[in-house]
Amino acid sequence: MKYSLFLQTILILSFFLTACTSPDDLRLEQALAFAGNNRGELEKVLSYYAGDSLKQAAARFLIMNMTGHTGYDPSIIPLLQPVYQSMWPFPKNTIGNDRMTGGKRSMNCGMKKE
Repeated sequence: MKYSLFLQTILILSFFLTACTSPDDLRLEQALAFAGNNRGELEKVLSYYAGDSLKQAAARFLIMNMTGHTGYDPSIIPLLQPVYQSMWPFPKNTIGNDRMTGGKRSMNCGMKKE
């Protein structure tokens, strides 16, 4: 009986202690950990906006949601162009009309022909 009461107390305490942790704090810490070498820069942003709660909340939101969002290096597009064209299932002459491009479609992704 005494052991059961002790176990129930431990379960209730652990529930309350985990309930006090904000999921936003956990997501922010995960995003900061994922930033690696840039963690210091992100912490500077958070400390810069410490005086303005609205701006700090916005910075926290952006940092929490930046995980998984990446950019690309535009210089790699010409290198990948042949790969994209080889994966295109249709020959260039059988694509059909496109009203947006005046009846022409191309796979050059906005790159100039050489």
